[in-house]
Amino acid sequence: MIKKNIGPFKLYTKKPNDIRYGHLYTMDVVLPVPNCKHRTVRVYVPEGYSEDKKYPVLYMTDGQNIVDKYTTAFGAWDIDVHEKELIEEGYHPFIVVGVDCPKVGHIYRVKEYTLQNVNICRRYSGKRYGEQPYSDSLMDYIVNELKPLIDKTFSTYPDKEHTAFGGSSMGGLAAWNYGTKRKDIFGFSLCFSPAFHLFEPKELYEYVDSLNINPEEFGKFYFYSGNVEFEHLFLQPTKDMYQYFINHGFNKDQVEICIDLKQTHCEAAWSEHFGEAMKFWLKDL
Repeated sequence: MIKKNIGPFKLYTKKPNDIRYGHLYTMDVVLPVPNCKHRTVRVYVPEGYSEDKKYPVLYMTDGQNIVDKYTTAFGAWDIDVHEKELIEEGYHPFIVVGVDCPKVGHIYRVKEYTLQNVNICRRYSGKRYGEQPYSDSLMDYIVNELKPLIDKTFSTYPDKEHTAFGGSSMGGLAAWNYGTKRKDIFGFSLCFSPAFHLFEPKELYEYVDSLNINPEEFGKFYFYSGNVEFEHLFLQPTKDMYQYFINHGFNKDQVEICIDLKQTHCEAAWSEHFGEAMKFWLKDL
């Protein structure tokens, strides 16, 4: 029986929608950030979700893009379809929790997902990005408020091994940031087209060195980049970060990279490679 409410989350029934499998629950929240505070948190539960079972959880940026094309301006990841395929292949079903990005102003999305510890380089910053970012505020909310609520409300495995963070572009950068800065919480980071090119390499890697990245303490990382048009900017910096992890002792079971030279910077590309990225995490659960 489908529940209309699970705790404070309400079953999403708005029409039209193109959710084909499983169910989506939503809750309106006020985030502790300076801009666009009012957001929607979306929780996707797979086909056959049961409180008698426990589920890993993937947290994501840009929650409006996870399953329904009618809530996004650029297309959905179709996670409902991909999860069904993964379950049919024998992988563990999982819950996806997405926090919507700011509805207006690209600048706010950048400030919310970037690194607080590294300045955006001059060729990208100008006056638009000169103010202090506040990505740690969102991170603290997800770790200290949202995750405990999800673990209390839904039937989850709350431990690090079963907790992941994912995103694309600025969201891919955020996923890397969460996986390195909160290595105690997130055991897998899905970093699609991470925006490492926004930073001067010297300053970025000085910061990375300060993290003392140790494969015995950190979780798994999955990197992806395409190469067509705007996406070309993301390719080499993503490869460089992957190589940094390899050089610091990560093996192929801990870090992976996928390069699709024919793909542009778009949700359709990230959707296409979502399943393979999730297998890298789920294969050991």
